[in-house]
Amino acid sequence: MASSSFIDSDYGRIAVSDQGEGAGLFLIHGNSSLKEVFETTIAAFSDRYRVVAMDLPGHGESADADKPAAVYTIPNYARAARQVIAEMGLDPVAVFGWSLGGHIGLEMVAQGAPLQGLAICGTPPLALSGEAKGRGFLPSPELSLAGRDQLSDAECLAYGAATVGGEQHLASVLIKGVRRTHGLARKTMFDAIISGDFADEKRLVETNATPLAILDGAEDVFIDHDYIAKEVAYANIWDDKRHAIPGAGHAPFLTHPQDFNPLLGRFLQDVLG
Repeated sequence: MASSSFIDSDYGRIAVSDQGEGAGLFLIHGNSSLKEVFETTIAAFSDRYRVVAMDLPGHGESADADKPAAVYTIPNYARAARQVIAEMGLDPVAVFGWSLGGHIGLEMVAQGAPLQGLAICGTPPLALSGEAKGRGFLPSPELSLAGRDQLSDAECLAYGAATVGGEQHLASVLIKGVRRTHGLARKTMFDAIISGDFADEKRLVETNATPLAILDGAEDVFIDHDYIAKEVAYANIWDDKRHAIPGAGHAPFLTHPQDFNPLLGRFLQDVLG
């Protein structure tokens, strides 16, 4: 991965990597991860697009927040991402968001960001009201760690392994990312989600015309597959369906790039050219 540069944003100092030329592909990682998780994705697409990845505030090489409640929420992460995109001059741009990164991408659309398209992975569109409220994720011991401010070494390993589909995929840089993440980033964000401080994502994807690709792992243990595939009436889902990659867990872009990259590549060709 290219060396990091830094942007002084309204949400702290943000680390970014920047490779390639042309239309922009902006990558947003998941909870307690870091931009290096996208090394394979960057290598696959930087010959065609300008691929920029950020470390979210409180993650990776980006700064921790002095005022966590003013930074570590999905709406403020989305504003930080939009500021990075503007500072980097990415226009046109499509976003690929993984897990938390997908929720941030949906929030960017809700905020009116002019995205050519949004691809999400491991990101069930959450509802704020109605029968679908509270649906989208499946309970698990690992998911319960996602909102904890303090994690033991064993819990860091368990959470990191679950996010990438097994300990065999957990590279040292990724476990380093879990350990490095500001604990208040996890806790503050989850508290904000519980209080409803984010857009109604189900309503958004059922009404917004921004092209949306859903590229999940079929064996993702965190998400409710039936809910995503059958209970959301998408307004503009790419390929007219949600893709579920056989044998892949929560991070198919990392563990199954041979299956994931052709799908993302077709989507980017459709929305960016």
